[in-house]
Order: sequence, then C-alpha cells, then structure tokens
Amino acid sequence: MAERVQCENREAIEVIGRIGVAIGELDEVQTAVASAIEEQNATTSEIVRSVTEAAGGSGEIAERNRELVQLSGRTRSDAERTSRSAQELSGLGDDLARLVGKYRW
Repeated sequence: MAERVQCENREAIEVIGRIGVAIGELDEVQTAVASAIEEQNATTSEIVRSVTEAAGGSGEIAERNRELVQLSGRTRSDAERTSRSAQELSGLGDDLARLVGKYRW
C-alpha cells in the first residue's frame, strides 16, 4: 500500500510538472499575442493619423479651389470691365477725332 501511495504521488508530481510546462507555454503565447496587439494598435494609430492628415489636406485643397473659383470670377468680371472701358475709350477717341477734324487749321 505504501508503494501504491508513493506511485500515485510520483504520478501526481509528474502531472503537476506537465501542468507547469503547459502554463509556461500559455504564458509565452499570451505574451506573443499581447505584443501583436500592441503592434496592431500602434499601426492603427498611425493609419488614423495619416488619414486625418490626408483629410485635413483634402479640406485645404478644397478651400484653395474655392478661392481659385472666386478669383477666376473676379478676374473675368475685371476683364469684362476693362473691355467695356476700352470700347468707351475707343468711342471717345473717335468722337475726339471727329471734333478735331471739324477744326482744321
């Protein structure tokens, strides 16, 4: 009977040792998973930062495009005024030439 108890004790010690090894392996796996999650979080944060930066740049580009459209409209308007002024000056020049033509020396 003592031999049987000793044998069961040895078996229990072996099982406890295997459980310890399994726990060690699980700890290694858990550490690897935690490390991978940490890397994934860092990568996700970088992606979010890049997307945010790109979105800000897109907004800035859109604003610049709006400004260009406004400037283009003003330039067109100014060009039309300049053209009308040139036509008026041309008409005034014609009128002046007719008036001067009446007074020949």
